[in-house]
Amino acid sequence: MAEEEDTSLYATVRPTASLPVMPVAPASPIPLTTAVSQAPYNQNIKKSPLPIILSIVAGVILACGIGVAVFFMMSRSNGNYEQAGDGGYISSPDGRDIFTGDNQSPSPDNNGGDSPPQDTPKQDQPNQTLPPAPTNTPSSPEETLPTPTYIENPNIVITTRYNPSTGAFNAQDEHAASVRSAGGTPILPGDDRMLAEILRTGDTTNADAIAQMYDGLILTGGGDISARFFNQTPHPASGTPDETRDLAELALCRAFVNAGKPILGINRGMQILNVAMGGDLIQDIPDLLGLPDDAHSGNNTHIITVERGTWLYDLFGASLLTYSAHHQCVGIIARDFKIAAYTGSVVEAIENGNFLGIQFNPERLEGNGSSLIFSDFIKRCSYVPAGR
Repeated sequence: MAEEEDTSLYATVRPTASLPVMPVAPASPIPLTTAVSQAPYNQNIKKSPLPIILSIVAGVILACGIGVAVFFMMSRSNGNYEQAGDGGYISSPDGRDIFTGDNQSPSPDNNGGDSPPQDTPKQDQPNQTLPPAPTNTPSSPEETLPTPTYIENPNIVITTRYNPSTGAFNAQDEHAASVRSAGGTPILPGDDRMLAEILRTGDTTNADAIAQMYDGLILTGGGDISARFFNQTPHPASGTPDETRDLAELALCRAFVNAGKPILGINRGMQILNVAMGGDLIQDIPDLLGLPDDAHSGNNTHIITVERGTWLYDLFGASLLTYSAHHQCVGIIARDFKIAAYTGSVVEAIENGNFLGIQFNPERLEGNGSSLIFSDFIKRCSYVPAGR
């Protein structure tokens, strides 16, 4: 008979007999040296020197740090500061920034910090090198700056022509009288031997000495100037020049300009002023400008236009009735000069500061025109700027 199948959910486990437990002896520890000696060892691996180098570097850094710490501790205990070479900010041992000027010891701070060494005097300000004081600055309260001065009756040189045939100089009575009326003292060739020698011979050696001695110069009218002094060939209508006078007046003009003393050029004198300073002339007005022969000659009257902002405008306004007696006029204006008055294409007046030129004759002006011009000129000669 077949055996019946067990249909129960769990099979029955039958206990088995317990086996005896065998005692196990404890394992004895292996010595470290034995374990290392028993570890496998590769004879081809070389030892690296890096650990040794790192150890040396670390030792050096440590030694330096100890040395620096000891140095700062000793410096603090002695009250010394580190000096900044050319001035500036330095650090004290306790970390504070201290300002020092050029080659100066540091100053103590205001919060109870360390003081400078006792053998170094305290400086309120850095030792700076100051620029030299201006020469015109008074060094004491008693001294004063130079001030302009005013001359009473300034001495005015008046030029004129020497006549070899008579051995005498042409009279300049009208100009001399105008200078006296305006408060000046006229100086004529008969009043100064050096002036007479210059005008008589053309020897300009003493021109600068004349300019230093006197206060102003009036260049008067006369004949035509030699064309060679302004680099032109003579025009057929030009008169025979007196080169001795030309040389003398050109030299005197330049000397007074260099001395910074006023000049009044009248008629030919304005042309001398322009040529002396580098300008030139139109040698014949009718031919070169196409004007009638008597437009500016023969003492004819005509109205001139005066430029605003000039010395003539301050005296007369925008126009002036004048007398003329000339056939030449200023051409190219000298450097730094400007036109003060004109009639059409003819220049009637020029100026540059106290250097004044007029083509007309002021002593022939109507009313008080002449006295206004000479009075203004004498005032300019009376004023002496500071330092001249």
